[in-house]
Amino acid sequence: DDRDLSGERTGIAPNFVHSLDACHMRLVVSAMARNGITDIWSVHDAFGCHPNHIEDLRFIINKQFVNVHQADENGRGVLARLYYEITGKELKAGDMDLSEISRLVDGELLSKYLVS
Repeated sequence: DDRDLSGERTGIAPNFVHSLDACHMRLVVSAMARNGITDIWSVHDAFGCHPNHIEDLRFIINKQFVNVHQADENGRGVLARLYYEITGKELKAGDMDLSEISRLVDGELLSKYLVS
């Protein structure tokens, strides 16, 4: 009886975006640690590290963004898979070209998206 349905309706979009950011942050921090880089900080969707590791951070941020949003063989990204497992419904995806996000040319990240 104490539910605020109006608040739930208006809160679902920002909370979903927050969950995307949180998933991405977790993957970035984990990937950095797997690469032996543990002197990092993050707040929401902002990341920082020692300047010696900035190129690693840039690449990992973009690569993990692709990981969160790229479709699997069923056309679902990480959160779309979670959504499907919980609700049994498909989550619509946009048309961003994910291959451009973590594109390397001669070993240099040339993404026009995210961190550049």
